[in-house]
Amino acid sequence: MELPGPATVASYVGMALAIIAIRAPEKAQRVLFFLGPLFLLFGAIGLKNEVLIASQAVIGFAGVLGLAYAPKKLSAVLTVLAGVTSFYYLYYRGLLGLDWSLVGALGFLALALGIAASPKKLGAGLLALGGQLMFAYSIKFWAVPWIILNIPFTLIALSALFKTTKENPAS
Repeated sequence: MELPGPATVASYVGMALAIIAIRAPEKAQRVLFFLGPLFLLFGAIGLKNEVLIASQAVIGFAGVLGLAYAPKKLSAVLTVLAGVTSFYYLYYRGLLGLDWSLVGALGFLALALGIAASPKKLGAGLLALGGQLMFAYSIKFWAVPWIILNIPFTLIALSALFKTTKENPAS
């Protein structure tokens, strides 16, 4: 039996840290939402999957901003800018087509916009959409840590969306 390589181990560690972060207290959440994407980035690099690399770079960048306690508006603008820049980078390199790469790229773009718009209803909706798109992309490439991660992540975002809608149906 062959032992998993460092990229696989890093992916599973990152997945576990990100899942723990979902319900962690705020201070721990900031650290975990930095470390989880960082480990997932190492895993994505090991997989040589450009879309997962771009998604983890954007989400990790948002984690750095959270860890640094960047002002909310600045953090939102920079996260969206990172998402759009990464999307354009994939497009410019010819890595986006009318295939699964576009699904993954739209997924991380929706996640970046959702992070920027959180905790509002729009943010929850974009996070849920991004999680669903990343889940579908991950299944296509059998990126198991991302498949597992996006199940609770999407469910939490959908729960927040429905909770926000129930509390404030007009927004």
